[in-house]
Amino acid sequence: MTRTEHEVEITDKLAANVGTDAQTVQAAYDSFYRWLVTKGKNPNRHKPLQERTAKNYVKRVDRIHRRILETNDPDDPLPITGHQADEYIHALDRDEITKRNGDPYDESSKRKNSNSIRAYFNWRLDAGHREHEWDPPVKFKDNRPTKPYRLEYDELGRLFKAAETYTALPEYQETPPDRRDRLSARVAQQLGIPKAEIGPAEWRRADRSTHIYSLVTVGYDAGLTPVEIAQAQPDWYDPHKQTLTIPREIACKQREKETAVLADVSAGALETWLEKRKQLSKYDDTSNLWLNQRGNPYDSGNLCYLIRRLCEEADIPTDGREIKWYSIRYTMGTNVKEEGDLSEANDQLRHLLEKSTKGYDKTPVPKLVKRVNTTHEKANKSAADPEYDPYAEPGDRQSTETVTGDFTSIGSTDVVTPTSDSTAHVDAEIPDTTKGRVDITRKILEDIDE
Repeated sequence: MTRTEHEVEITDKLAANVGTDAQTVQAAYDSFYRWLVTKGKNPNRHKPLQERTAKNYVKRVDRIHRRILETNDPDDPLPITGHQADEYIHALDRDEITKRNGDPYDESSKRKNSNSIRAYFNWRLDAGHREHEWDPPVKFKDNRPTKPYRLEYDELGRLFKAAETYTALPEYQETPPDRRDRLSARVAQQLGIPKAEIGPAEWRRADRSTHIYSLVTVGYDAGLTPVEIAQAQPDWYDPHKQTLTIPREIACKQREKETAVLADVSAGALETWLEKRKQLSKYDDTSNLWLNQRGNPYDSGNLCYLIRRLCEEADIPTDGREIKWYSIRYTMGTNVKEEGDLSEANDQLRHLLEKSTKGYDKTPVPKLVKRVNTTHEKANKSAADPEYDPYAEPGDRQSTETVTGDFTSIGSTDVVTPTSDSTAHVDAEIPDTTKGRVDITRKILEDIDE
C-alpha cells in the first residue's frame, strides 16, 4: 500500500523523523484511526467518533509525536510513552509550545491536545500495550464541570456490589471440569503463566474480589486519596475502635486530622482481606496494605481505571461524567454531610472545619460510624429497590424538622438559648409536619417576647 492509499497519512515531517520506521509508524496510525472510528468515543460500548473528529485527533497526535521526537530523540520512535506525554503537557502548560506565529495556545486548544493524547493511550490500552489509563498531569479548563461526579445512592450500591464480585472465582475443587477448564484459561492469561501450571493456589491468587472490595469500601469510608492508598499499611487499622489512622506526614496535603471511621461492612471487608493478605507471597516483603495486579503500589491511573471498570460492571454510565477515584471521596463527603452535618463530613474527610462550623467539637467516633453505616444502608437499599427514595426517608439526625416528639412538653429554657451577639440558638426536636413547624415558630416567638 502506498502512502496515498491511507485514509490518514502521517506527515512528511513525522516520516522524516522516524526514518526507516516510517512504514511501521504509518501502520500504527492506521490502526489508531480505525480504532477511533470504531469505538474511540467509548471503547467499552463500541461507540465511534465521527470521522472528522477522528482525523483531527490523529493530526494532533502526529504533531505531538514530532515534537517529542525532536526534543527527546528516543531509541524507539513508535510509541509515545506516558513520561514523554507528561513532559509535553507541562511544556504546553508553561507556553513553551506555541503556534507557528509564536502565540501561545489558548486553554481550549490545550485541552484538545490533551484529549488527543488521552485517546492515543486509550487505544494502546485497549490493544493490550498499556497497563492503565493515562491521566494528564495538568487539567486544562473547558465548559464541563470540573468537580468529580457524585454517585447517586443506587449507583453507589451497585458499585459496591460490583466491587464485591469483581474477578471473583468459585472454589477450584467444587467447580465442574468444563467450567474449571475455561476459568483456568482466564487465570493463566491474567497471571501470565501456562495453563498447565494452573491449580487451586493460582485461582486464589487470581481471585482479587476480597482485595478490591476492601479497597473500594475502605477507600469510600475514609475518603482515601491515591497517595494515601499507595502508602496504606495494615497497622493503620484499629479493629477495636473500627477506625483507620492516616499519619499526617503521609496524608495528602498533610491534613490536620488523622482518623477516619469505617462502616461495619467495610471493617468486615478489611478484616477478611487482612487474613487473605497473610496467605499471599507477594506481600511477604512489603508493608503495603494493597498492591495492584503487577505487585506495585496503586497510583491515580490504576485507581481511575479500576473505578471505570467497576462502573462498567455495574452498568453506571460514564459518558460526560467526571468519574475518577476522587468521585468516591467526593460522594462520601456529600453523603455524610447530608446525613449529618458539615462538621461530621469535615471530621470524616479529615479537613479543618469550615469557618461556619469551627465552634463544633470533634464528632464522636460512634456517631460517625452510624453516619457512614447509614450511607451504606441507603446505597444497598437503592441498588436493590428502584422505588426506594433515599432522600425521602428521615435520617437519624436531630434537627428542627425531623424528629418525632411532643414539642409542647419541652420547657422554653431547653429550646431557646440567648447568644452573645443578640441572637438566639434553638435546639429542639419536633414532628416533621406542618403543625410541628407552626408550633416551633410560635414557641420561639413566645420565648423571645419573654
